[in-house]
This record gives sequence, structure tokens and C-alpha cells, in this order.
Amino acid sequence: MQTSINPATPTATKWYEEMEISRLAYTLWQQAGRPPERYMQFWDKAEAQVLAARTAKAGKPTATGLSRTIPAPEQSGPVRRQRNRS
Repeated sequence: MQTSINPATPTATKWYEEMEISRLAYTLWQQAGRPPERYMQFWDKAEAQVLAARTAKAGKPTATGLSRTIPAPEQSGPVRRQRNRS
């Protein structure tokens, strides 16, 4: 049985956000020559970049999460599927 994460839920949004921050922090760390014991510096820098990009992209007020600020979820109606009439 395969489970899926709904990206609209706060838990999933936080998970996706942290994965994005983690990937960027790792890239920044590698580009800096992999300095030992400075992981928090790169995490903080990546977190600031991701949050700034999300805020600028959303152009909307942000909702406060547990420990970080994340964009408010988009409001959308149900998706309607079109029936194939062949």
C-alpha cells in the first residue's frame, strides 16, 4: 500500500519546505568547500533564501507555522474532470 502526502496540509507544507531548505543548505555548504562544523550557518542562509522566495512569489500575507513563516495556502475550488466522449 502506497501512501501519499497532500501538499496542501500544514504538515506536508512544512516537510516540503524543510526538504527545499536542506537541499539548498547542502549546495551552499558544498560551494563553500565543505567547511566542518558550520552547518547552521548554511541552514540559516538557505532558510532565509527559501522564505524570501516564497513570500515574493506568493505576494500575499504569510501564515505563521510552528517555528518558521510560510506562505498562506492558495484558495482554490474543486478540480473537475472532463469525461472522454469517444
